[in-house]
Amino acid sequence: MSFWYSFILGRTPELSRAEIESVLRNTPYVVIVSGDFFLLIETKKEINTHAIMDVLGGTIKIGEGWYIISNKDNLAQKFSELLNTHLKQNQKIFFGYSLYGKISKNINLRGLGIEAKKLLKEKFNRSSRLVSSREATLSSVVVATNNLLSERGAELQLFPIDNNIYIARTSAVQDFASFSERDYGRPKVDPQSGMLPPKIARIMLNLAEVREGETIIDPFCGSGTIIMESLLLNPNNKIIGSDINYGAIQDTQKNLEWLASRNHTTSLRNFIPLEQPIETLEKKIQPHSIDAIVTEPFLGPALRG
Repeated sequence: MSFWYSFILGRTPELSRAEIESVLRNTPYVVIVSGDFFLLIETKKEINTHAIMDVLGGTIKIGEGWYIISNKDNLAQKFSELLNTHLKQNQKIFFGYSLYGKISKNINLRGLGIEAKKLLKEKFNRSSRLVSSREATLSSVVVATNNLLSERGAELQLFPIDNNIYIARTSAVQDFASFSERDYGRPKVDPQSGMLPPKIARIMLNLAEVREGETIIDPFCGSGTIIMESLLLNPNNKIIGSDINYGAIQDTQKNLEWLASRNHTTSLRNFIPLEQPIETLEKKIQPHSIDAIVTEPFLGPALRG
């Protein structure tokens, strides 16, 4: 028996794919297909999509494979059958769908949801609400706020591949609210020195394949974005944050205190601050004591316009 999963990638799909490969390094899988903004994989064992999504920074949605049909089959009928079978009985159904790729011309994408809704009522006596969008795909916000992740809801992801359509059900979406809060809600930011997005910091840490119990250093820590994401990923890791600017070190500590007040698993005892220029940093660190360097160094003057 095998299982297949879909990963809907972010704005930099090459980075997202590399991050997934790093995170799944201990999970045997084969790639079914890699599209412009999605990745389908097959595994021998089930994977915990929620746990994986909690780690990733560059993936928007993860879906669990439900069914594979021919593009000549009645897609609306298969929709109604899947929804009736898998969703909680005696409850109103909430459903929507997203298309990733080009679908056969004989399928009316706009009328697909209306036809499925009609079949649900006529064949299974199930009332339903169709969640739709002007775009071909539903955003993670729409999915999360319209009951599509509940036991009586589903977003169906459609992947036309060769002569088949792979149908996956979205099981986890990126925690957009938490990422946004750490990006814009933290007390200390410095637009002059740069504002590394938390999602990118998360991707960088995953690409470094940082493991539990290791020691990490960010020698240009700024206001502490990488440090915050590192402590969320692995609270027991030791992380050294260094910067030539003492104000940056203070900003990092205030941001970490703010983070700890919102996330009780985040421990500040494993953070070591250093006010030190990069040229003399080695004097403050024991040889062979660092497992990974994850940083955004000085990239030159900010671009304008």
